[in-house]
Amino acid sequence: MKVVAFVKKVAASTGFITFSDSSKVDEVTLVQTRTLSLADLLRGFDRMEKNPPATPANELAVDFDKLFEMMNVSHFDHGWSAKSVATYLQSSDILTLNSREAKEAMLRVLKENKVPLEDILSDAVNRDKALDACEEFALQKLQERTSKREQETARCEKEIADCKERIRSNKDLQAQDEQAYQEWLQKKIAHEEQLVKVVSLITTEDEISVGSIKGKTAKERK
Repeated sequence: MKVVAFVKKVAASTGFITFSDSSKVDEVTLVQTRTLSLADLLRGFDRMEKNPPATPANELAVDFDKLFEMMNVSHFDHGWSAKSVATYLQSSDILTLNSREAKEAMLRVLKENKVPLEDILSDAVNRDKALDACEEFALQKLQERTSKREQETARCEKEIADCKERIRSNKDLQAQDEQAYQEWLQKKIAHEEQLVKVVSLITTEDEISVGSIKGKTAKERK
């Protein structure tokens, strides 16, 4: 989410700031924030390598509180943050009030605790930056895994295609071998029949065996 849009959303939903003129939005962006980057996130994940979450997408297994810790989102001495404000807005004390009363009650609590509104706004913006950095990092890791898997899938598909081609080739060669054997067998039988005629001129004994054209295949002869 863009920072200015996020600031306006927070301001509008909490009543902390009222924008009477859109040209004044730039003034709000002067709230001091931290620079959060992928480098912060990478260092955080480096610290997690010894005990990584049990999931293929480790970066998505980190809850937001851990993420903000990894990204070094600052904590204020007064103990309040954008998250604590959001939690308080969901409390029974606030949910029973109408919108105007809820805003007044929230502002009163922050004032009583001497919490500068700028701190809450700064924290909200920093958290948004951390989430955006995490999104960029998660997308980068997803793209890396996707590319790797696509390459592996393509390699496997090629191997499968190669195996299918070898199977087809082997079946064709086997059929050719069987056909050549049957043709040879026919020649053998014809020659044996000639030998039988020759022997029959000399003796009535069956000295010559004649094979069958229905001879067994190579597999059946094993």
